[in-house]
Amino acid sequence: MFLKGIQHFPGLKNLAYRTFLTLIWWISYRREAGLQKSAFLLGLGGMGMESLGLCLQQQGYQIYGWDDCITAARMNQLQRNGFVWTNVLPANDGSLIYSSAVPIKHPLIQVAIQRQWSVTRRGSFLAQRLKNTNVLAIVGSHGKSSTTAYLVHFFKQAGIAVNYLLGAQYQTAYYPTGDYHAGATWNLVEVDESDGTIEEFSPTATLVLNDDWDHSDYYATAAAYKSALYRLCQRTQSWVMMPEVIAEFSLPGIPVFRLGRDFSIIETGKSFIFKCLKDNFQKEYVKGNIFNLTNVLMALSAFYLITENAVGSFALKSFPGIRRRQEILLKTKRICVLSDYAHHPTELETYLEYVKKSFSGEHWIAFEPHRSSRIRLFYPDFIRILKTYPHVFLGETYRAFEDEALFSRDVVLPQMPLAQKLETLLPDSFFMSRDQKTLSFIGAGDIDSFARDWVEKLVSLWKDYLEEDSRERITVYDRLDKKSAFCIGGEGLFFCAPKTLSGLRSLVLDAKDLGIPWYILGSGSNVLMPHARYDGIILQLSDPVWTAIVPLDHACFRVGAGCTLGKMLNFMQANGIGGFEFLDGIPGTIGGALQMNAGTNLKGIWECVTSVEVMNERGEVELLQRGDVRTDYRTCASLEGKIALSAVVKGYVCESQAIQTKRQCIRAQRAISQPKGISLGCFFKNTLKGSTGKLLDQLGLKGMRVGGAFVSPKHANFILNDGTATFYHVIELVSKIRSIVTQKTGQVLVPEVRILGETWENVL
Repeated sequence: MFLKGIQHFPGLKNLAYRTFLTLIWWISYRREAGLQKSAFLLGLGGMGMESLGLCLQQQGYQIYGWDDCITAARMNQLQRNGFVWTNVLPANDGSLIYSSAVPIKHPLIQVAIQRQWSVTRRGSFLAQRLKNTNVLAIVGSHGKSSTTAYLVHFFKQAGIAVNYLLGAQYQTAYYPTGDYHAGATWNLVEVDESDGTIEEFSPTATLVLNDDWDHSDYYATAAAYKSALYRLCQRTQSWVMMPEVIAEFSLPGIPVFRLGRDFSIIETGKSFIFKCLKDNFQKEYVKGNIFNLTNVLMALSAFYLITENAVGSFALKSFPGIRRRQEILLKTKRICVLSDYAHHPTELETYLEYVKKSFSGEHWIAFEPHRSSRIRLFYPDFIRILKTYPHVFLGETYRAFEDEALFSRDVVLPQMPLAQKLETLLPDSFFMSRDQKTLSFIGAGDIDSFARDWVEKLVSLWKDYLEEDSRERITVYDRLDKKSAFCIGGEGLFFCAPKTLSGLRSLVLDAKDLGIPWYILGSGSNVLMPHARYDGIILQLSDPVWTAIVPLDHACFRVGAGCTLGKMLNFMQANGIGGFEFLDGIPGTIGGALQMNAGTNLKGIWECVTSVEVMNERGEVELLQRGDVRTDYRTCASLEGKIALSAVVKGYVCESQAIQTKRQCIRAQRAISQPKGISLGCFFKNTLKGSTGKLLDQLGLKGMRVGGAFVSPKHANFILNDGTATFYHVIELVSKIRSIVTQKTGQVLVPEVRILGETWENVL
């Protein structure tokens, strides 16, 4: 009625409309704002709080958070998740959830209480929220994150939706620390026993990994600690799983499965057979470099009990690892630097035994004790374990959230005459080490940050030395996916495109002195890049000095190893030199083509080569005549460990038009038979019986897919990347293809594509 009454006043009418629409928008906004759920997470820097924030965010919550002890890098990481970083509670009502590391007297908790917010410890919040859902509780003083991470990976690889909260990060950004799916049947939760909230959980199933006494500030005796685990098992509804070494106890009406009895393994060299007694089931797995087989077996058993299916072989092999759990921070030919979270004597002893079996050379240890209450209780055990090592560097005790007096390392050092203070551990001792050394940074506090800074200092020392000696520009941590035709890959520790022969020689010799591997990378068209960092020097002969084409005599030319095949063919066509047309459409450089003996089924590049200039590992330049070079199908043994610098090639005089016509014909044939898209060319070598592409086609493998990697529907010997493929997708697809071919034909396919820094034997 109001709008009808002002219809004769257009200006006023427009103003009224705008006012009306603004009012409607504001009411709508306030209504939506009122419906927006808010959660303030205090102690958000912790991994367990981050995982909770991610799960709540996926359920429609706006996540606010704060942490009094956090690095700028960690804060930026959390903000990238979409969390609002603030030390002021938002104006609207909400819930405050706080970590057990935060005291109840914290000012933000007190403000939330005054404003009558819901204020809950993380454990209590989870216990209440997960009532009436299927919960698998993973408990024990150590190993929870590793076991849960394996389980998450197993579910993901099987394509089964699962909700989870993980207390650690994966070593690569493979999965988030927390995930929620509305349709998921199970919730995987690491239940923290340190603050008593374990008493509020009544899970569907429980994994008890161990019952080693810990958290003496809360549990005065070992019996009290074990009793808390026992009570959780009593409240469990369906089944309990635990190792056989834990004293057996009865739970009337609830099955108790024992690792070592109901589920067990038989180790057979490089593999093990996983057995389930109740179903008379068994499956063989490759052991690989598994750290704690007990945790892995608990995860295998739990997955089997929940899904009634076994974990796939590749799911175990492709586990991406967890940060600060046997994480390799740096690995060269002589040095390996690891970071591990071990802070309980049992964990520490297990870890050190693992390193002794898995890594060579003398073991240096940097250890940061965690929490004074734990060190006071167990320090005789820590001394017993560490005092036999000649190179131990001890940090001050990380206090965490404890109020009690610091347990100083000065109490421990006199008990360990060979030990030194952590600050005296300098990268200079490892700069040009001639012996094999393994350095472990161990502990649950700040030691990981110290370790990463230490590695950066060592890398900086190496970089300065290499640059000064070679007078070449070196970059660090270059992205390899940008240098790969397949568009996947991690990082390279060092990258250099040398401009001089002397610079290249210095880099090769210095790398040998430093114990750092090197790799010559062409156009990245025949190399699969792993996600793991390549801890060596990537050398690329892309400077004009390495790409020149120089006429010699009648139809002979010296071609630099960095010259692409396409550039060489264009030059030869322009100058009326034939004989190279068969190389048209083959990507890569001359150096790579020589290494791989690139070509067709009928002809290889070496048939056009009269000599090649190379640099050996001693930095010496050699001239190899064609007759002295050993080549085979897609290999050249004579160039292994050498760097091709240039090649003398010989063609014949021909009309440019005829060359162009022949190249166009070859391109047309390739366009008919070969797919477009992201690929590394033909993936497998042809077999002695003929074309691998035809063989894979006959076996019906066209279109076969793992994740973002798939077999081309056009040519079965091409593996394509749809833009989302990972290194592990490719490896699993290759493994499946080879397995099918071997089972059905008895033939073993050999990849033509190489893996940077690895061999197919190790990966498969």
